Amino acid sequence: QAPAHAARASTSGASSGAAADLAEAKALCEAGRYDDAFRLFRRAAAAGSAEALGFAGNAYLSGEGTHPEPELGIEMLRDAAGKGDARSMITLATAYQSGFGVKERSGRWAMHWLRKAATEAGDAEAMRRLGVIHRDAGSDSALYWLARAVDAGSADARVDLGSLYRHGTLVPRDTAEAVRQYRAAAGAGSARGLFAMGEAHEGGFGVPPDPAEAHRWYLKAACAGSADAMNALGVQYLSGRGVPADRGEAERWFRRAWAAGSESAAGNLRELEAPERPRRWRGPVAAVLAWLKVPETEPPVACPVPAPAG
Repeated sequence: QAPAHAARASTSGASSGAAADLAEAKALCEAGRYDDAFRLFRRAAAAGSAEALGFAGNAYLSGEGTHPEPELGIEMLRDAAGKGDARSMITLATAYQSGFGVKERSGRWAMHWLRKAATEAGDAEAMRRLGVIHRDAGSDSALYWLARAVDAGSADARVDLGSLYRHGTLVPRDTAEAVRQYRAAAGAGSARGLFAMGEAHEGGFGVPPDPAEAHRWYLKAACAGSADAMNALGVQYLSGRGVPADRGEAERWFRRAWAAGSESAAGNLRELEAPERPRRWRGPVAAVLAWLKVPETEPPVACPVPAPAG
């Protein structure tokens, strides 16, 4: 086996062989063959692929496909970020926000990597995250970064903008505009947008209250991977709101939501005296799953779900 640091070999650019290895490694990840994928990520990284270097670093950070070495993972991610890989920049920002794999949390370094990804790589997700950070700080700069993220193609940034209008944060409260943003995000396939539409129909803001319609949106969002939607479906089945009450179905949805990362679902399971089961993923490495579209569990509903009316 090649030394771990072999993945950080520098070349002037990735070869066609590296691109083929990277594509195959991603396909292996989708099939759950993480060990095989990791070997190809390292080989592609050694041949000059910054993106593969970032994935190899993530593997060391998470321990998926290899033994965990968080410090090495962070070092490799820095190398990949230095080569211009925006995903690695975002993962580094997340690590500094959470303190996972780094010596200590640092908002300054988190902002540094997000700005670098946004301004140098033009990454829409980095712009969106900058908007969220500024929103949480009560800064008007949130509107600037979220608008830039939308222009750059981020559907999730529309959800964040919609939430500003829903709650009247930094802008006048306008639930109709909130729903317009949510609907646009949902139409672009955003799981968060689909869930937000369910919330709108559940709570009756911007649209008439309709729990059954909320249920249809939640199903679509759950199919797209939203842990919040899975938990909301559990709540609906537990309360009988929008669907017939079914305690067993509620517990099944809460378990799916917990496996997908919902902390609220853990509390709901404890209330049902059905303790949650361990999750595989913790820390910022869950971002790897989102990039590769690798679910933690089998899809909980048959896809595609019929699109909600309207």
